[in-house]
Amino acid sequence: MEKRLSIVDSVNISSIKDGSVVEIGDSFNVRLYSKALAVQREQELFLENEGSFHYPIFYRHIPNPIITERVFMARNNECPKIEVNKVSIFGVSTSTVFQIGSTNTIHSEARVKHIRHLIKDRDTSQEVEDNNNHS
Repeated sequence: MEKRLSIVDSVNISSIKDGSVVEIGDSFNVRLYSKALAVQREQELFLENEGSFHYPIFYRHIPNPIITERVFMARNNECPKIEVNKVSIFGVSTSTVFQIGSTNTIHSEARVKHIRHLIKDRDTSQEVEDNNNHS
């Protein structure tokens, strides 16, 4: 990996979260990992035993792709510097990398389990009637 000088005048990032990295300069290997359990409920109800990461999504093996093609690349960096004037980012989230520079290898993995608890015994006809009476 050819190293170059990274020159940055200004970076403005509003939010960085959940296993993310901001890198200005070179790195050899970046590994990012994040796991999240997102629970959404129609009614506020909190159980004592919540928050388990025992769902298959969190431990299932993700195979790496097998690359059989040979790739030949020629690069000519006429300038030994990476120059950046201004960068504005609203958010860097969930195992992502924002980098100004060079990296040999990046491995990023985000696993999220979404759970939605909805009320089953809802009388929708009553709700529609109530809404019509108030308009």
